[in-house]
Amino acid sequence: MAQKAFHPSVLGITLEGRYYLEKKLGEGGMAEVFLAQDTNDGSSVVLKTPKRGLLLDNPTVVSRFRGEVNAMSQLDHPNIVKIHDAVTFEDRPFMVMHYCSGGTLVGASNTRRPPTEMDRPDCRLA
Repeated sequence: MAQKAFHPSVLGITLEGRYYLEKKLGEGGMAEVFLAQDTNDGSSVVLKTPKRGLLLDNPTVVSRFRGEVNAMSQLDHPNIVKIHDAVTFEDRPFMVMHYCSGGTLVGASNTRRPPTEMDRPDCRLA
């Protein structure tokens, strides 16, 4: 199977002529998460994408990720982050989500802190 060639970094790139990737927020076992600016309205959004290595090693990752995007985009609950869009760059899918500033789930659960935007009903983590 031919290997896909991915751009070494998506930082500084505008996806779909709309989402300018500013910085990497973090990563987990399966995905990377980036802060981006929606150039249509100037708002901050989050883009989540499967890790490059997983895309190369497992062809079912893209279909499962797209299933996740589809399922999450149909949900509307104050404790679930909203999905705004889905885009692709160099065969790599990205989920565009509402940005909730204020730290990480780990940070919020490990420390006592004053209320932040994360405490708003529309930004609570499920």
